[in-house]
Amino acid sequence: MPASILDWGVQFILSLQSLGDWLAGPMNAFTFLGNEDFYLLLFPFLYWCVETQVGIRMGVYLILSIGINELLKAGFHDPRPYWYDAQVRLLTGAEFSFGIPSGHAQNGVVIWSGLASHIRRTWAWGLAVALAFLIGFSRMYLGVHFPTDVFLGWTLGVLMLVLMIALEKPVVGWLRQVGSPTRLIIYLAVVGVFLLVNVWVIQAVNRSFTLPAVWVENSSRVAPDEPIAPLSLSGMITIMASAFGFLSGVEWLRGRGGFETRGTWAVRLGRFGVGIVGVLALRYGLDAVFSLLAEDVSTLGYVLRFVRYGTIGFWMSALAPLVFIRLKLAHAQTPG
Repeated sequence: MPASILDWGVQFILSLQSLGDWLAGPMNAFTFLGNEDFYLLLFPFLYWCVETQVGIRMGVYLILSIGINELLKAGFHDPRPYWYDAQVRLLTGAEFSFGIPSGHAQNGVVIWSGLASHIRRTWAWGLAVALAFLIGFSRMYLGVHFPTDVFLGWTLGVLMLVLMIALEKPVVGWLRQVGSPTRLIIYLAVVGVFLLVNVWVIQAVNRSFTLPAVWVENSSRVAPDEPIAPLSLSGMITIMASAFGFLSGVEWLRGRGGFETRGTWAVRLGRFGVGIVGVLALRYGLDAVFSLLAEDVSTLGYVLRFVRYGTIGFWMSALAPLVFIRLKLAHAQTPG
């Protein structure tokens, strides 16, 4: 992005931050609605407690949106505002990936509008638009995205949502015509393509781009113990491993009949509690074990990250429902 546009963006952000620190709390609340940790709560809730097909649909939407966003971030390799100019205050957690396009803005459109397209109510569309706007706006106020990052994120979100809704029925219909083993091969191929393209983009950027020292210096000023690593494979591996684990689990459980999401809300929340405990145990337990075996940014570290998040995805879609059935928090469906 030209320096003149970035400089304009800095002035815009400074004008927002001059409104006062009282906005930091509400803006962090809205930005949480686009965080990985929030989606780690939302999608299991949809899959376990509302309707499995809605959980699968929205999970696939998010996977594709994040995958495209990761590729574009590396391709553009533009800074975060607080990396670029020390005047910009960081009012939320530090970020380690490149800035444009804003993943929060893009995913906010895809997820909330995707849910609205399922609900098909005027109030749902109004809420989706409001949340997508506020999530994107929060990223500018908090100092982690330029206006151009957010505008492009919103635009891509709309384009991706329209495309995914248009292609959903024909693609799902085609997948249903092939067997489960073929579907698993297709899922693995898609994951492999995303990872290989990401490797190629990172290598191409590394050949022609050096991370400016001022970006590193400004970032380390606010997060001295966590250096930025914007050309890491970690983000793409995390989402693609989760995707393959989750979709593999869907296929595996479907062959065993699946499970019913119906039940009282007390039972559904019981499911959610048990399932999330498992997610957290795997996420942090495996991280503690694997960190003893390899550095995260290494070949073995990347393999272990894939195993870790693939296991989490499989737990969400297959193992947790089996535990729910065993604990009588859910009923098995009849195969076929």
